[in-house]
Amino acid sequence: MNDIEKKLAQVKSINEVYALLSQFLTNNLKKSVCILLQLDEKQDKSYVYDLIGLNTPLFNKLIRILGLNPVGKRFNNSSYGRKFFFSSNKFISFKGNLSKLAEGTVSEWICNIIENVFNIKNIYSIGLNYENVLLGSVLVFPRKGDEVFLKYVEKNIVYFSIRMKEILDTYKHDVLGLDTRDIFTKAILNNINHEIRTPLNGIVGLMDVGLRLLKENENTKELTSLIWKNSSELTNKLDKLLVLSDFQTNGLHIKPKKLCVKVIQVEVEQIVIEQRSLNKDRNIILNINEDESYNSEVFVDAYYFKLMLVELINNAIKFSEKDITINLNLYKDIKIEICDEGIGMSEKEITEYVKAFNRNNVISEKYTGIGIGLSIVKIIVEQHNWQISFNSTVDKGTTVTICLKK
Repeated sequence: MNDIEKKLAQVKSINEVYALLSQFLTNNLKKSVCILLQLDEKQDKSYVYDLIGLNTPLFNKLIRILGLNPVGKRFNNSSYGRKFFFSSNKFISFKGNLSKLAEGTVSEWICNIIENVFNIKNIYSIGLNYENVLLGSVLVFPRKGDEVFLKYVEKNIVYFSIRMKEILDTYKHDVLGLDTRDIFTKAILNNINHEIRTPLNGIVGLMDVGLRLLKENENTKELTSLIWKNSSELTNKLDKLLVLSDFQTNGLHIKPKKLCVKVIQVEVEQIVIEQRSLNKDRNIILNINEDESYNSEVFVDAYYFKLMLVELINNAIKFSEKDITINLNLYKDIKIEICDEGIGMSEKEITEYVKAFNRNNVISEKYTGIGIGLSIVKIIVEQHNWQISFNSTVDKGTTVTICLKK
């Protein structure tokens, strides 16, 4: 057993295999650009797990200019990719430029800029597959003589495919013998009729009435507001379903980066400003308690950090009619407290609410939702190796505390 096999034997998720593969490519194709793709056969799409080898400051500048970051997004498979990307066990050279390879997935002018800025001339692909199970693909844009290392990468990449296949076989079924993907799908279908179709029907109905009223009355602000509210509600629910689906079915993993305390503080302040703007009828208080000499760093995925905090603030707003208080404590560890004076929860309810699709039947008539918000928060906390705690009393309120350890 070589070193790669030993490391792979210790991992237990598809995501961890991809993380090791990212590191392997970084170490062995140091001058090249690599793209790691996960295959979603059902939707005929590819999920971009990672983009390796681009100069970070330059890449970030390019992203800001073009408004495009492929990492974490799904793209329709091109006809060439559908045929070759995932099935080959050897590196295949693509005879053409990046625009031709993308087949319209990315604009031609963007492809041309990327090729010129990063000096991309050749394109190679190799599939991640084992025993006829297609898992993903690696695209390599070799630069500065890295092509000589492709044979070594090709020889060892099969170990990553084997481990992913083993993980799929091992964890496909739960202890009861039920396919976990079927359970997830069933849960979505059970919730989708009421929780998604209701606001959707509201949008369609209101728009129909609104179009007729526009011909008779110019005062349509209230109607427009209702349409916007229903649209936002539907969009938010769909977004949460997609995020949870990514975590549970695609082995999605966060990508934390080292951020200093001041950056975290600015992120929290910006999130609070946005939430005040969206909830003008509610008072959201932010208290910052800091040790001015404290200057530490934590690993944070900024996207999922914001998603987590917004979800907790929205929960507090939903289940309380009084002020919402957010305490940001910057001492030995960074602690964030979201406090409300709402309906509260019992210990049993807290345990159940962090599970996907669990809701309180008593209050479900009054408070809409599909019961996945706290489960997403819990996943984000766990993947950061942070700590989360709930201090709640029924009819008095809830305080959720997140501890961001250094």
